[in-house]
Amino acid sequence: MLVLPFHVGDNRYVLAARSVVEVVPQVRLSSLPRAPHYVAGVFDFRGVIIPVIDACQLLLARPCRSCLSTRIIVVGQPDVSGRERLLGLRVEQVTEAVDMAAEGARDPALSSPDTPYLGALTRDTQGILQFFDTQGLLLLAGTSAP
Repeated sequence: MLVLPFHVGDNRYVLAARSVVEVVPQVRLSSLPRAPHYVAGVFDFRGVIIPVIDACQLLLARPCRSCLSTRIIVVGQPDVSGRERLLGLRVEQVTEAVDMAAEGARDPALSSPDTPYLGALTRDTQGILQFFDTQGLLLLAGTSAP
């Protein structure tokens, strides 16, 4: 399974590459007044205005550091009508996609309805990684189909 690893602080996460539309460098975001604290803003992605969630703000209550490897991962999921719903996820240390054995992923022993975007756990030679669930992110952002 092809995945895109990234960091949120000291923790490592992955997104399944099949849900990744594009990885873009940091861009200037327009703010959304009164948006939840983890919404960094919105930007125009190929003619579509999409919200961007700052994963560090979401999980660590601090914004992602501004580094060359900090990126916005544009993810998408089709809704019930087949229309693709897009969302940006700002994360740290995005460098490359890697191939990972899918059979090694296990559901976490603990889960919370407050974190529908955190999925299965897996490991590689560097330690533990947790999957970010695209559908859970879209639910959090309110961009899923009714």
